[in-house]
Amino acid sequence: MITVIVPTHNRPDAAARLLAHLVSTAPRMEIIVVDDGSSPPVTVEEGAARLIRVEPNRGQSAARNLGAREANGDILAFVDDDTLPASDVWDELTRLLTLDRHAWVAPRLTLDPDVDSASASGEPAGEAAEVEHLASTFLMTRKATFEAVGGFDESLRGAMDYELTSRARGRGHRLFAHPHVLAVHDDDRRAFRSDALRYHLWIEETPRIWAAVGGDALDSWMHGVYCSALFPRKRLLRILGRLLTPAWAWKLFLAFLPTELRAKRLARPLRSIICARAARLGLRGLPADKQRALVTACRRRADDPPSWLIGRVRIPTRSDVAS
Repeated sequence: MITVIVPTHNRPDAAARLLAHLVSTAPRMEIIVVDDGSSPPVTVEEGAARLIRVEPNRGQSAARNLGAREANGDILAFVDDDTLPASDVWDELTRLLTLDRHAWVAPRLTLDPDVDSASASGEPAGEAAEVEHLASTFLMTRKATFEAVGGFDESLRGAMDYELTSRARGRGHRLFAHPHVLAVHDDDRRAFRSDALRYHLWIEETPRIWAAVGGDALDSWMHGVYCSALFPRKRLLRILGRLLTPAWAWKLFLAFLPTELRAKRLARPLRSIICARAARLGLRGLPADKQRALVTACRRRADDPPSWLIGRVRIPTRSDVAS
């Protein structure tokens, strides 16, 4: 049985929409809604789902871990409250789990509600991608596999899914992204301010995650995000990022940071300054030797950074699973 775990906080409309969608498209599954300190509290229709209330708010990682502990299913599906999975996701991803007893799987995420699974994904038909890390926007694995790695790290404020799946891969688990089934991620936090601040959290946490999951190797996340945040192309942006490190300067900056900003010429340098600040703060959280190791590794990054893609595998058919 699959248990669907939905963490939610102060988004009653999104949670209600997802729950109605799951009831109509996945009626045989156990659904657990974890209300993470919402005000007013979330309510669900009797019989539609099991509601667990957390007070006060503890964060998405704690909510997901609580839902996993309470789950009766042998397969866990973590679904964010702003995500609507297609009806064929469940069967397709369950078959993908059979590729490895410690598999983690995810569908293709899209922001466009009108896109269909037949549209080009860049991957060959009948094949899935084995990758470095997966998003927890929609993430499935066996309950025993989730428990074996210890669940989400509740001390992190950002990049929890990157840390979890990187940790799992470090223990020999395999991560598969199914490019031919969809989940619509209707994220309502796409305003410039909220989006940039989320990147700030992710980047600030990244050095600690890098140190925890081990080694001096840089994966595609480090190359694509952290290295560019640590060394912006323009020296002035790097200097401004350092000047914002004091809390009082950051608060002053936030007071004038616009919520909506469509001018790319202004948005890009502002985002670079925010990311540069996050990189400096993240480095300060490491011991001196680890700081030097990470900076050195970023400076020596290859011209051709590593790819998120590890390889491709054939997606099992129904007859494969039955046999």
